[in-house]
Amino acid sequence: MKRTPDLISYLPPVLQNVRELQAITNAENPEFQQVFDTSEQVLMNLFIHDCDLDGIKRYEAILGIKPSLDDTLESRIFRVFSRWNDRIPYTWKAFLEKLDTLCGEGNYSITLENSNYTIDLETHIGIYGGLEEIYKMLDEVVPCNLIVNVRNILFGNKETTEYNGGVITCGLHYTLTSNIDVNYNLSSEAKNGSAIVDGVSYTLKNS
Repeated sequence: MKRTPDLISYLPPVLQNVRELQAITNAENPEFQQVFDTSEQVLMNLFIHDCDLDGIKRYEAILGIKPSLDDTLESRIFRVFSRWNDRIPYTWKAFLEKLDTLCGEGNYSITLENSNYTIDLETHIGIYGGLEEIYKMLDEVVPCNLIVNVRNILFGNKETTEYNGGVITCGLHYTLTSNIDVNYNLSSEAKNGSAIVDGVSYTLKNS
């Protein structure tokens, strides 16, 4: 919960109505707010998932990571988190825990075929650079006598909006004459048309 300073509330009630003290405390409130926000962010930067740019930069320096220009804060956090918890020796249980951490529990499927010395791994990672981190982790964890087949599948939701439109036009043809003994028919030509316009938008998400 964000802290909001209210310095006037710390004064005795008899002094809170003094205009000079109200002006002083109102002028000091923004300075204390800055201190509160900075201290809060320092605390958040102790946790990798809650880091801002300054905080994640510190972790990258510790791990010797150099981010690219295309990296986002989310991808940089993902990379740091994937390397921060590296430990050996690696077991199958530790390997699955690592995948739970990187991919999210239940957000991947894995099959080990001991007789064929293969591992089939299907992931659903949409973070920039995330798949490269999975490859790096597999290269460090999986024994050299195993073949790993990796597929990364992203699911998309399609939303379609359909617009219908129609128009009818009508025109009359008149004949002007001074002959009142002849009957003339009024003719009319009606035209109609319609159109359908489809608008399609796609939303990609991890599933």
